[in-house]
Amino acid sequence: MTGKAQLEESNVASGGKQASGTAGVSPEEFAPNAGKFVIKPSAGSGKSAAKGGVASIARVRKGVGVATLERLKAKLAISDRELARLLRVSERTLDRRRQERKLDTDLSDHTVALLDIFSATLKLFEGNEAAARRWLKSPERALGNKMPMELIELEAGRNVVKDLIGRLEHGIFS
Repeated sequence: MTGKAQLEESNVASGGKQASGTAGVSPEEFAPNAGKFVIKPSAGSGKSAAKGGVASIARVRKGVGVATLERLKAKLAISDRELARLLRVSERTLDRRRQERKLDTDLSDHTVALLDIFSATLKLFEGNEAAARRWLKSPERALGNKMPMELIELEAGRNVVKDLIGRLEHGIFS
């Protein structure tokens, strides 16, 4: 599949969650409506896809809001301690950023990267959040019996996890 996926607020008529497309969301697009959302490929490619990427970079530079971070924490069902570890900051720094209501560039970048991983995992499990969380928190043989959550704090680890997700989507089991 080609194209960047966007997380779109949606009341899914069937009452279930559906997914299609590829991962890659901006924080503003990661706002589920009553816990129901659809991941679908964005319209256009080429210049419009590049324009979307530039807009995403601008949002990261500007800083994403704390609400995005809180939604990520809720979706991953993790503690403040685990969130701080994933973002590579102390819990105290995380608390200060919450008080500022906006994340700095580095934390915004990490948050968007984690959203991207969650989005890709959610797609792999066809929108089933519980299954996505369970997979992220379970040892995976292809990752040396490490949990994906243990690896995604670093860019290199996120790349390894995204590569595994891509292989699993295409039926290549390691």
